[in-house]
Amino acid sequence: MLGVMHGLAPLLMVSIPLLLAAVLVRRWRLDWAVFGLGALTFITSQVLHIPFNQFVLNPQLQEMGGQGWAWVAVALLLGLSAGIFEELARYFMLGRLASRVRDWHQGVLYGVGHGGIEAILLGALGFYSLFQALTLRGVALEGIVPPERLEITRLQLEAYWGLAWYEPLWGVLERISALAYHVLAALMVLKAVVHKRRIWLFGAVLAHTLFNAVALIAVKNIGVAGTELLLAGIGGLSVWATFRLRPSLTSGDGEDDAPRAAGPGQRPRGLPAVVETERIDESKFV
Repeated sequence: MLGVMHGLAPLLMVSIPLLLAAVLVRRWRLDWAVFGLGALTFITSQVLHIPFNQFVLNPQLQEMGGQGWAWVAVALLLGLSAGIFEELARYFMLGRLASRVRDWHQGVLYGVGHGGIEAILLGALGFYSLFQALTLRGVALEGIVPPERLEITRLQLEAYWGLAWYEPLWGVLERISALAYHVLAALMVLKAVVHKRRIWLFGAVLAHTLFNAVALIAVKNIGVAGTELLLAGIGGLSVWATFRLRPSLTSGDGEDDAPRAAGPGQRPRGLPAVVETERIDESKFV
């Protein structure tokens, strides 16, 4: 049963954002390119975020320790790092390359792309971990694993196969909660771009910092189950806030459930515009 759940968890991480995006694309007549731009935003943010954490932030955090208030500071700094890199990447993308993402419906799909690709990548890592765990299960590790990693590999395998049958699903709940937050954050940054009020960008960075920090602090104090339920509550608040932002990012009276279909010769709503030459010159990706 546990092996099945270890396989089901990453499958859900991969399938849930894709299924949600497919529903939104079909219902709101949007383009998959909006989802792709959100995914690209997350990936490009990690190009700088991961090296920064590995070579700059983590060495400093190791000196601070992992107990008491020191751990709170570590959690806040790690959350702030994620908030700065990811929200600034959103701000740049929405301001420069995703110029057609301008209303609530497109912003939601864009946020699903950002949080969705993170869930998909973690799901892929989950499949890889399952493959390794199945390969090494019941095998003499001495002839396979380097001596210096033998003990830690044994402990990792014992922990992996020692979970309760339902525990792999906590990771799925966490990805759903994070996905809900990413949709809200995308809309906050979109408001910063559309309404030219950077206070919304600062708010998104702060919210991202607190979301990540709460997860790290809570897991040490109330355990995995309590932490995931707490994050699920935050995810529920994110969904509520997402709908509260709808009127300010919806053109017209905001009563339509879906964008109108494109007329003859018009571009479908949500399809990114062709990037002009001057835009290409301004882009940091060229």
